[in-house]
Amino acid sequence: MLQKLQKKLKAFIEEKGQGVVEYALVLGFVAVIAVYLIGNSDIKGQVVDKGINNAKSAATVMQDAYTAASKAGS
Repeated sequence: MLQKLQKKLKAFIEEKGQGVVEYALVLGFVAVIAVYLIGNSDIKGQVVDKGINNAKSAATVMQDAYTAASKAGS
């Protein structure tokens, strides 16, 4: 499910070519909220590790989309 969302987000950003920073900030904000909520619950360990890995993966997708948008704009 996350991979499908990442593909859609990447396609949207590549199509628009603008606002990459804003999307990255929103995604980062959502990740911070999720980590905070998980940290304050009884769910830890594997869930937190998986969340961190998913956040890193999403950040990589955002970076790839930014690079593609930059190349398309130049």
